[in-house]
Amino acid sequence: MPTGIRTPGRRSGRSGPERVTSLETVLEKATAIVASEGLNALTMRRLSEDLGVSAMTVYGYVDNKDELLDAIAARVLGDLGQQGRELGWEDRLAVVSEDLRRLLRLHPGVAEIVLSRPAPAMDTFRETMLSILDDAGFERSEEHTSELQSHHD
Repeated sequence: MPTGIRTPGRRSGRSGPERVTSLETVLEKATAIVASEGLNALTMRRLSEDLGVSAMTVYGYVDNKDELLDAIAARVLGDLGQQGRELGWEDRLAVVSEDLRRLLRLHPGVAEIVLSRPAPAMDTFRETMLSILDDAGFERSEEHTSELQSHHD
């Protein structure tokens, strides 16, 4: 998960009953907004209103919207590339690629996130794919490694 993410419960500061939420609740609601209405519909204000908490409560879990988007992508894509380790490289590439396709179809908002900005969650996918190719005996050229790095930055 991105570095600024925190998990302690927070009070909203509003009068009335104390509203406690969790990072998981914040991510579930944010993911639902993006899935149903698209990336542009997700704002920190909108998210806090839908959660019934103050915006400061949401900022108690993530520092900013970019961090929220990274956390959504990490939540959905977190286990990507972990299946099929016992398979040969060609089958493993197919399994990992199909897993990515399946997850992005299940969570179209995450596809929008990873296609619209650099997403750290895709680093794991990229490294998994490169590791499979390394294990198969393909060599990374310095030029391609530099190109991948500069594309990510």
